[in-house]
Amino acid sequence: MKNKILALLTALIILGGVQKAPAQTYFAWVQYRSASCQAVTGANLQALCWDTALKVMFTCDPSIGSVCNAPADWKAGGGGWVVAAGNLYPLVLTNNVGIGTSAPQAGDRLDIVGGNLHLGANLWQCDATNGCRIDSSNSGATNVTISPIGLFSTPGGYNYTGANTFLNITRTTDKTSPAVGDVWYNSTYPSFVYWNGSILKRIITEQVFSTTVTPAASSNTLLWKAPYNSRIETINCIVDPGGTSSDIINIQSCNGNGVSCVSVDTASITCGNTNSADDGSLSSPTIVSGNWVNLNQGATTGSPAKLTVTVKYSAQP
Repeated sequence: MKNKILALLTALIILGGVQKAPAQTYFAWVQYRSASCQAVTGANLQALCWDTALKVMFTCDPSIGSVCNAPADWKAGGGGWVVAAGNLYPLVLTNNVGIGTSAPQAGDRLDIVGGNLHLGANLWQCDATNGCRIDSSNSGATNVTISPIGLFSTPGGYNYTGANTFLNITRTTDKTSPAVGDVWYNSTYPSFVYWNGSILKRIITEQVFSTTVTPAASSNTLLWKAPYNSRIETINCIVDPGGTSSDIINIQSCNGNGVSCVSVDTASITCGNTNSADDGSLSSPTIVSGNWVNLNQGATTGSPAKLTVTVKYSAQP
């Protein structure tokens, strides 16, 4: 009798230390295979369906009840994605979505890593060669191209704003098949160029002043009064082509009254019977708007009859 009582007490002690397992929910897992999983009806909660057309796994997850009877009851990718009308999108986007080999960066954006983004048949297409092409009307005609070499619009315009905005339209050669109104800056000439529908027109940024005077030693001739800030670019001269005479000259910048003149270069130019030019590095080439440009002649040799001087200058800000 004693032994039976001891056995009963031991059993009660052991049973008293056992914890009850938490409630569990068990599902009868069913997997379907269909060319249109969202058309499958009567599937129970948590049933799986492999869509052979979309190559996506769907999960039965109805918002009401426990049976999938409508396309919206099926969730792609385990419930985080929804397929509707052939489009795949996140059910709830709370942060970032990454596609590729690395995690998305912060900032609520879509990162495409190592691939191209195509939104719609024509709406937005991006690739490494052409950049991004935007078709705002989805008509197949590109409206804007953001390419590695620039920004294009057909048709339209752009508003550049900011503290340091600029537009660079530099080319080394003219465009071969321009449209009416196309404009660019040809750095070879240099000049701005536009197409008027018939021929190329050049907007010259440099002007040329040329004069012929009778050489006279130690004389001065005011050439022109600068209408805007200018820069002397080159100076060329010649005395009696084929002759033997010469004349020494300086081009000078004077004040608004034509006095207090200073040479634009420290080196004078000896004008002979063949073309003569400045040394290629003018030390003080700037002419302030409203100031006069002066031709200063020095010593002459022989009996020069005519001195011709050509000055090329450009407008400055």
